[in-house]
Order: sequence, then structure tokens, then C-alpha cells
Amino acid sequence: MNDASTHSDKQTEFTEARRKHWDNVAGSPEAIRRTGASYHRLLEHYYGHLVPPGLKVLELGCDNGDLIAALKPREGVGVDFSGKMLEVAGSRHPELKLIESDVHTLKLGETFDVIVLSDLIDDL
Repeated sequence: MNDASTHSDKQTEFTEARRKHWDNVAGSPEAIRRTGASYHRLLEHYYGHLVPPGLKVLELGCDNGDLIAALKPREGVGVDFSGKMLEVAGSRHPELKLIESDVHTLKLGETFDVIVLSDLIDDL
């Protein structure tokens, strides 16, 4: 096996482990409440100062959709690789357009005023 295929296998394994983790979090309302509520309120506060309402906003790794919804976008698009987390986001924020995809392979073909990557880098 060459180095490129070894890296690809490790990346796939890592991605699947992270997807499983976030699917499990999404399946537990108690876990969602415990995942740093104060921290997430701070993010909403700080991003709210940086991103004015009414813009077209893309959030990669949108989790339960709370951050992008708090930004009050004209059009909000959330992307996450956890289908279960997107189910939670859709039930909480039906106004958002939600896309299940790994950001490594995402192709949207549109532009946005703002792209948010909050708490995503560690999952990449």
C-alpha cells in the first residue's frame, strides 16, 4: 500500500469516527444541552457583532443550526456531515437550507456574503 492510499484510508476512518460521534450527540437531547451551552451563546454574541443580519451566510459544520440562525441571515445554508444532527437543525430552524455533505467534497456552485467555520477545523 502506498502513502497516498494509507492517508486516504486513515482520513476515511477518522471522518467516519467523527460522523458517528456527532450522530450520537444528535440522538441525545441531553448531550446537545451539555455541549457547551455557555460557549455557544458566546459564539452567537461575538459572531453577531461581526456578521450583520440580512446577509447570505454559509456555515460549514453547522451542528444544530443555532449559530447560523442566530445571525439572522437573509438566506442561511448549513452544511454538516451528520445526517442526525441536520435532522435536529431542521426541526429547530426550518427556515435554513441544510445540506448533508463532507466539506472535503462539497461543491455548491454559489457565492455567499459570509462563510462561518466555527468548531470545524478539529473535525477536518
